[in-house]
Amino acid sequence: PTVRHNFSGWQSHSVMDSVFFDRSKQGISGHYFIPHPGAYVELRGQKNYASRLDTCEHASIFFYNKGEARLSASVNKGEPQTGAFPPADGLREMNVTGRIGSVRWKVESADSTLFYGVAMDGTQGIAVDNFSLRGSSGLSLRSIPVRTMREFNELRPYDLIVLQYGLNVATERGRNYDRYRDGMLTTIAHLKQAFPQAGILIVGVGDREYKTEEGSLRTMPGIKNLIRYQQNLAADSGVAFWNMFEAMGGEGSMADMVHAKPSLANYDYTHINFRGGKHLAELLYEALVYGKEQYDRRRAYEAEP
Repeated sequence: PTVRHNFSGWQSHSVMDSVFFDRSKQGISGHYFIPHPGAYVELRGQKNYASRLDTCEHASIFFYNKGEARLSASVNKGEPQTGAFPPADGLREMNVTGRIGSVRWKVESADSTLFYGVAMDGTQGIAVDNFSLRGSSGLSLRSIPVRTMREFNELRPYDLIVLQYGLNVATERGRNYDRYRDGMLTTIAHLKQAFPQAGILIVGVGDREYKTEEGSLRTMPGIKNLIRYQQNLAADSGVAFWNMFEAMGGEGSMADMVHAKPSLANYDYTHINFRGGKHLAELLYEALVYGKEQYDRRRAYEAEP
């Protein structure tokens, strides 16, 4: 709903692949892409979701080239702007600026070049990079080389890292999540090492229902156990925690979201839909703003003579 996306000519690799994935090559999103001759990617903004998403001011493509690379960018279907990049040791970025309604990046030639992604940004407000990894528990973040993350941090420094994982980890009656907690402790330490300036927020798992032997829907006991582990994980790591389970409405809230008119979640009683995401995003936003107001109030109080 936010951007139209066309692409062709890429060999895609993800950390969730079972074969042929080189962890040393992955970028910040857990992916890397190898271009075939003539590979391109085109992004076009649109107004369907929100009024200011039809254009941006700054578009970028990120890559790593051990050999010569030539890229072109065509803005608003205009004449291509070409960039030539000699071999380099480190992350590279090519960017274009202006009132950009669409941008088409094309690989004119590339020798030993890996690509990591594209971005469309404004010059003000909040930018969100959503690195979705379906099926990931979050532990794969540990395998991204610290050097790579630090290079992304130089080109694209983050103020806040939001970690929302765990729904795949929860089991119906799971009681002991020690291994998962220990793994996430090292994951958070890994991220702190790479992004020392960033705040970190753990978003707890939401409600998830299962059918009892009597056929009624109940919150999985394992979900509430996992939330306790996530709260302790945040406290032990010295990072923030938001209890999405409570924000949703607590016990049985997933069933309420599924049966809402219009529905806010899917009939697997596990996953929210787009409307549900928008609803929870507003609650998270309110929590962030409230937290900032309380922080400012406390700082002002402490500064009083």
